[in-house]
Amino acid sequence: MILSYGFSIPGLSHREKDLPCQDAHYIGRLANGWVVAAVADGVGSSAHAEEAAALAVAAVADMDGSCLSGLAPWDGQAAEALLRDGFDRAEKAIGEAASTKGAPIGAYYTTLTAVVYDGQHLAFGHCGDGGVVGLAVDGAYHMVTQVQKGEEFNTVKPLNHGQEHWAFASPQEAYCSLLLMTDGLYDAAAPALLHGDEASGGMYIRFLRQFMDAGALGITAENRDGIEDAVKAYFEEGPSPEVTDDKTMVCLINGGCAPPAREDAYYAEPDWEALRARQNERLYPAKADPGLHSIPGEEGDNEHERIHRT
Repeated sequence: MILSYGFSIPGLSHREKDLPCQDAHYIGRLANGWVVAAVADGVGSSAHAEEAAALAVAAVADMDGSCLSGLAPWDGQAAEALLRDGFDRAEKAIGEAASTKGAPIGAYYTTLTAVVYDGQHLAFGHCGDGGVVGLAVDGAYHMVTQVQKGEEFNTVKPLNHGQEHWAFASPQEAYCSLLLMTDGLYDAAAPALLHGDEASGGMYIRFLRQFMDAGALGITAENRDGIEDAVKAYFEEGPSPEVTDDKTMVCLINGGCAPPAREDAYYAEPDWEALRARQNERLYPAKADPGLHSIPGEEGDNEHERIHRT
């Protein structure tokens, strides 16, 4: 049985300004029993961001999965084709909405990430700065998707910015659970300080484990609603005050798949101070080498560090 939960909540900046949540999500089941899920993040600078995100996930929800009926237990190519159709539908629906309102397409920018999952195998479609993390049957955590951001890593490639930015795949790895997140939470799950860290694969595993490991989460078919409410409340109240963006999380868990636990060090809290020092040495080598001239502009340097940390 595939258990699931999900939510979209406004971030701190939106609550303070009394703005609506510009994220959206969807969880559904296809006719053959496979689960489909999607998350979307309307770009904040777009006038109709929340509508764009809602249209995107609605298009995924409207996918006709009848083409998958009668297939073998898993067909990754067919699942990818279905997701491509969903992305095409989303792009068309958003374009029609913009045309109807006489608005530029830039007023409807949104990201979109979607998966089809049979309890072990998955196919994904992805465009944007959110993503998918998977807990494999061997207990290892993997970044299933790659974040799509601009060269300066502070811009996003939205769904309706060109199909060349869409990515589709059906990985060979088998997964006990999947976690889909928009960037408000994905950036916490894969923080900049862990980029390039081989031991963690760039992921905050201690953070991820509590939300997608069935054993750690304690989720069952009977308490699924309560788990969803508890996780949602946890993020409504915190835990990271610097995360001001909207927060969307969708979790799919195969209740019959129990991954083996790894050594305690695999789940240990990262040494954030050491990671921050390593990053500073990489960004500002002059400060780390007394034989070199220091870089002027202390305030600017601190701001640069803050941007990379958030």
